[in-house]
Amino acid sequence: MTYVFPSVPQAPSPWNRDSPPQVDWNKCKDCHDFPCTSICPNRALKQCVREYTIEELLQILRRDFSSWGSNGGVTFSGGDPITQHDFLIEVLKGCQKLGIHTAIETSAHFPREKFLDVMQYIDFAFIDVKNMDSEAHKAGTSVGNELILDNIRALKQSG
Repeated sequence: MTYVFPSVPQAPSPWNRDSPPQVDWNKCKDCHDFPCTSICPNRALKQCVREYTIEELLQILRRDFSSWGSNGGVTFSGGDPITQHDFLIEVLKGCQKLGIHTAIETSAHFPREKFLDVMQYIDFAFIDVKNMDSEAHKAGTSVGNELILDNIRALKQSG
C-alpha cells in the first residue's frame, strides 16, 4: 500500500507502509510551513526550527544574561550566521547595547564588505579554514581558501 500525504499539495513522496519512507528533498526546498510534519505517520518528520524576530531573540538573551556569569555571552553559529546578514547585524547591535559579549563561528567565505560589516560587532571569531592549501581546501569544500584568507587579513588590518 502506498500512502500519499493527502493535505500537502507538494507532498514529498508517496510512502509504502511496508518500507521506510523516502523523501524527495528537492520538493521541500521552498516550503516554509512544513505541513507534512503535522500529518506524518508515526511522526517521522519533525520541524526542528523556530523563527524569531529580532526583539524576541534579544528578549531571550536579556532574560538569560544574568545566568552566564561575567565571562558569558552569545555565540552565533550553525550553518553560517553571516548568510542572515541583515538580521544578524540588528541582533548584534542589540547585544552591544545590552553589554552582551558576542562570538561567531563562520567560514568567512563572503564578500569583504559583508564580512567586515558583521565583524565590527563581534568580540571573538572562530574562522573555519579547512586547509591552508587552496587546492586541498577546494577538494574538501568545493571552494578555494583565497577569499577566506583575504577576509582574515582584512579583519586584522581593520583593528
